[in-house]
Amino acid sequence: MNYAATAAGMEARVRRRSTASTRDRRFYLSMAIASAAGIFLGFARTFYLKTYFATPALPWVFHLHGAVFTAWILFFVAQAALIADGRVQVHRRLGYAGAFLAGAVLVLGVTAAFWMAKAGHFHSIPFAHDPESACMFALVDMLQFAVFIGAGFYFRRNREVHQRTMLMATVYALLPSGLGRFAFAIHPALPVILIYAFVLAGPVYDLVTRRRVHRAYVLGLLFFFLLSPPVRIFFGMTPGWHKFVHWVIG
Repeated sequence: MNYAATAAGMEARVRRRSTASTRDRRFYLSMAIASAAGIFLGFARTFYLKTYFATPALPWVFHLHGAVFTAWILFFVAQAALIADGRVQVHRRLGYAGAFLAGAVLVLGVTAAFWMAKAGHFHSIPFAHDPESACMFALVDMLQFAVFIGAGFYFRRNREVHQRTMLMATVYALLPSGLGRFAFAIHPALPVILIYAFVLAGPVYDLVTRRRVHRAYVLGLLFFFLLSPPVRIFFGMTPGWHKFVHWVIG
């Protein structure tokens, strides 16, 4: 009788874990798709659908940056879809290609940030008051991306940490630049609402499904708020930062 009860209990736990795993996979795939949609909307006028909106021509570096950036977003969605479909081994094999692609995003992201400062562009970035502060916003995004991606690859054998850090790399570091452009054109307060809705989606999901927020999200949120827009604005307006940017761009 005890053996039967133990077996039934173990079977129930296995079913609960399986249900939780399926639910997690669907959540992270949904977040990846929603992030891709937000980025498409944000850059539709200036990149993806620029021929329909007759926006100014872009330098080659922005075309290359946009292409690599898009490749990463599609890769991110594809990786989430592979996990949702249970094709874990394929997901892991493609991870090495993802490391190379993430490196390209970083290099081109930094290059585009300084190129933008040199060209004097800043109006497309909400809350940026001049090209130097816009450069600060872009570079901090790249810093966040590097930290979260690095953590994601380092903890790639730890599913709980890996899936959260990879989501944060896109949602915390890349998505705001797209959502900000799209939402700011509708209402100045909308970017903050949408960005924080995405940023808090993972922690809230953890809280609802697990009754606790995973440590990766806790640390990620602390890092995200440490580099929040008010901090970027403050340091982006300092004379030292302006001198550094002009030293780099010549």
